Amino acid sequence: MVFIITTDMFVQERFTKVFGDGVVRCFKSYADMISECVPNNEDVVAADMLKTEPFDLTKLKCSVLALVGTPKYEEAVQLMRFGVRGYGNRLMLPANFVMAVNALSSGQVWMPPEIINRLINAIPENVNSNGAGDMSMLSEREMEVARYVAQGQSNIEIADNMDITVRTVKAHLTSIFNKTGLRDRVALALRLK
Repeated sequence: MVFIITTDMFVQERFTKVFGDGVVRCFKSYADMISECVPNNEDVVAADMLKTEPFDLTKLKCSVLALVGTPKYEEAVQLMRFGVRGYGNRLMLPANFVMAVNALSSGQVWMPPEIINRLINAIPENVNSNGAGDMSMLSEREMEVARYVAQGQSNIEIADNMDITVRTVKAHLTSIFNKTGLRDRVALALRLK
């Protein structure tokens, strides 16, 4: 289930159109949502930070997608400290809404590529992953995909660079995650840093 907290009817309608009435529940405030239901770990709460009363994000026991007018690196870092796992433009493309919700539903993070890239670049070079994510088991093509991920490229950019389909990129990423035990793109990028 996707819960959207916003007073902006346009954003509510976009979410409902993308996911359907049976998947999305819209609320004007955190208090309204909590009075009717309590999201569980499988749910995603999309909080429109521009059109919502401030509330304590740490009270939510599910994945939170913070929606803002213009995504900023510093704001993303601050929200991550409060447990936010997703962050993006409140008017992002419908396909990005779907990718964000799918990523959060499966325990991954989702943020604009430029923010992920800055996060990765902010990590000191000497950070060790304690042996996690043995990369020696990857094929040459999987390593190529992994290197592009470490550069902060999106699946579409990787597909264009490698002259393959986005579906093939996703298949390579699934294989990489299965072989290495890494959970998401950020962990993969940090492993290669």
